[in-house]
Amino acid sequence: MVGITEISAIVAAAGVLFGVIYYIFDMGHQFKARQTDLIMRLHSQVVSKEFIDAFQKVRNLKVDDYDDFEKKYGPLSAEGPEQTAIMMMAMFMEGIGALFHRKLVDIEVIGELFPVDVAWKKLGPILIGSRKKSGNPEAWQWFENLYNEIKKREQRQ
Repeated sequence: MVGITEISAIVAAAGVLFGVIYYIFDMGHQFKARQTDLIMRLHSQVVSKEFIDAFQKVRNLKVDDYDDFEKKYGPLSAEGPEQTAIMMMAMFMEGIGALFHRKLVDIEVIGELFPVDVAWKKLGPILIGSRKKSGNPEAWQWFENLYNEIKKREQRQ
């Protein structure tokens, strides 16, 4: 016959098991909540007047590559409104790319909320040229990787 001690041990074990399962589900929910908060904070940057002004300036650049940019505006390292706009956009996208690389943001959400494709098509030739001139092969790697992942996502759809 099963005694009160055995029944209480079974109930205690079941309680612990239920607690562990609940904790695992709660951790998943917390991760999604943090990820959503991060994405929305990043998105608030993109919809700021300052970022939109920079995006418009970048979109309106009439350059073919880094050499063409340098002839018209000077080096990327110079102080100027075009350089500031490029650096603002490129650094933002580089940051999102690094977050994606660390699996902290989802490619689906990035593709839906951020103009990665448009930004890289305009900035890629400038940034790649800048990378070559600086001799730093890792410069802008996360932005470029993010663009490549967005393109793969579009091809799958």
